[in-house]
Amino acid sequence: MLAGFAQGVILGGLIQGIAVKDGAYAGGTFDWATPFALLCGFGVSFGYALLGATWLVMKTKGPVADHARTQATWLLYAVLAFMAAVSLWTPLAFPRIRDRWFALPNFSCSGRCPSSPRSPRWSHGDRCSVTATPCPSSPRSCFFSWALSAW
Repeated sequence: MLAGFAQGVILGGLIQGIAVKDGAYAGGTFDWATPFALLCGFGVSFGYALLGATWLVMKTKGPVADHARTQATWLLYAVLAFMAAVSLWTPLAFPRIRDRWFALPNFSCSGRCPSSPRSPRWSHGDRCSVTATPCPSSPRSCFFSWALSAW
């Protein structure tokens, strides 16, 4: 969990920007400890916990799988809440990212990933499963959106 938290804090710090002067780090010892970076750290930690719970659902049976399924449901809500918080905070706090996200053509491309009509759909029966309609263009469009946003 500590490694996942550290990954999220590093991600949050990179999104915020790193103070560099003359090619060397110019920030203080605890410049990384900002609310945004800590939010990212907790979000990644919950994401890894969700990954572990869903792995247990897939690989085990009986009470272990049932307990993991219950945990995965609550962890999914937590991860979605962290994703929403970070997704709202990022453009509000960092103008350079807001300009990149909401400028054309990035804005028209980036919305396809979560709202694609061919994205996975959850079906609830006696076991949770993900069903997806195969679409070769959907992964390409998501990668294109990501690459364009990074550029």
